[in-house]
Amino acid sequence: MPDSKLKSYEVKLPYVAAVELFKEQIINLLVKMEGCQFNEALSQWFNGYKEFDEKIYSVIKYILKHTKHKNKILLNRNPYLTVGAYQSDLVCKLC
Repeated sequence: MPDSKLKSYEVKLPYVAAVELFKEQIINLLVKMEGCQFNEALSQWFNGYKEFDEKIYSVIKYILKHTKHKNKILLNRNPYLTVGAYQSDLVCKLC
């Protein structure tokens, strides 16, 4: 979805894509924040993956705001594997 407020190297991610991309970080933060076991945090993550969950959404927003080296992803134009076919973008918003 185009957004004129974003810079050329910034992207918006859909909620489900962000939940999958940040799976390990989300589970780790749930364990630390709530003091729960890994299996319980994994269950919360899975439920948030199946349908929108405000707690998971707030954890993703926390990750986007507080990651030390920003949240960069590599985008590829299929089927190219040559230099220049990849683009490093910064995840800045969720849609």
